[in-house]
Amino acid sequence: MVQTFGALNNETTKFQFKLKLTTLTKRGMGKLHLVILVTFKDGIPPDQIDQLIKQYANLVNLIEPMKAFHWGENVSIENYHQGFTHVFESTFDSTEGVAEYIDHPAHVEYANTLIPQLEKFLAVDYKPEKLSP
Repeated sequence: MVQTFGALNNETTKFQFKLKLTTLTKRGMGKLHLVILVTFKDGIPPDQIDQLIKQYANLVNLIEPMKAFHWGENVSIENYHQGFTHVFESTFDSTEGVAEYIDHPAHVEYANTLIPQLEKFLAVDYKPEKLSP
């Protein structure tokens, strides 16, 4: 499932995303990971990027359903990154937790701060699966 932050204020998109989460919940979804790939706009100073990352990491302390946050910069030697420079990953216990996170005022405020600083981004939610022998 792919979700873009740019549509946070679009009620139709929020409804469609919640509908997808509801469908996944009925399928027995458990723990979910939200992975966001971003490219910051040219000219954003490194200290401002660091501050934005710290603010993102702090959401774990403000939004209960967000259980973990990890991030890193692209270090791949292969040229498949399509220009994405940073990766952010958040962990949630349920699809309901993701829905609560999306609507939480702290997340909405942060997303509205982050998005104008981005050249592009891609967000994907996934359920980790174990391979059966």
